[in-house]
Amino acid sequence: MSSGQDTKGAEGGDNSNDKKEEGSSNSQGAAGGDNPDSKEGGESQTTEKNYSLQIQHISERYIVFTSEEEKKSALFDAFAVSLGLKDEPKIESLLDTVDFNGIVKYIKDGKAKNIITMAGAGISTSAGIPDFRSPETGLYDNLQKYNLPEPTAVFSIDYFKENPEPFFMLARELWPGVFKPTTCHYFIRMLQEKGLLLRHFTQNIDTLESVAGLDPEVCVEAHGHFRTGHCIQCRAEYTQDWMKERIMKPSIPKCEAKGCEGVVKPGELSPLWTKRKMFCFQLIE
Repeated sequence: MSSGQDTKGAEGGDNSNDKKEEGSSNSQGAAGGDNPDSKEGGESQTTEKNYSLQIQHISERYIVFTSEEEKKSALFDAFAVSLGLKDEPKIESLLDTVDFNGIVKYIKDGKAKNIITMAGAGISTSAGIPDFRSPETGLYDNLQKYNLPEPTAVFSIDYFKENPEPFFMLARELWPGVFKPTTCHYFIRMLQEKGLLLRHFTQNIDTLESVAGLDPEVCVEAHGHFRTGHCIQCRAEYTQDWMKERIMKPSIPKCEAKGCEGVVKPGELSPLWTKRKMFCFQLIE
């Protein structure tokens, strides 16, 4: 009988007082009930754990440690700084001066080995090609003659399929050969010639990087280019000369592949270029 009662109690049977008292004690400790010391201790441990996890995530992603001891020391220092127990370490500046001259000196001193450049419409405005959003002079402010539902429609593939004429009217104005590369384009080529350029990313489709002599192998033209065009239906590829002859006629270039009458759009990325672009972006990330 005694043995049965003990077993029942141990299994959570009728011995409710002991269980209630024990549960109450445990829940108070876990929740930090009326005991201020327990609450403070619990919060401190939780805070410390959260800080440690955050710092460890950051350190493992961005810092390479040579030993476990070095890693522990760095984590301890970062944790101490985050709690205000230690002054933030002074970070050595890479540049003598944080301005254009400082960057030039850093490159001339041979400290920059793998330079990545990223460009947009701004590097071509001095060549006479308008950017998109500048008031009065920007492209979007000067498209009234194309009778577009909205300025951005000229670059919309959906609108292009419905009415390709506005795009080709604009293409005649911006066609490569009309404009010359700027000092900025030639600066990027100079970085390439000196073996310092790792990759150049551009949003522009004016091909001025190519005209300036930049190697296509280091240049990622994120929005395509005018050197080739592709049928928007069957993806057949066409040369720049083939497109120029038809666009400047003027007419809308149509695919010549058997059984296809799709429109050929310059600046379209081929499937290979799309994969290459995504791969390069992954390298940067």
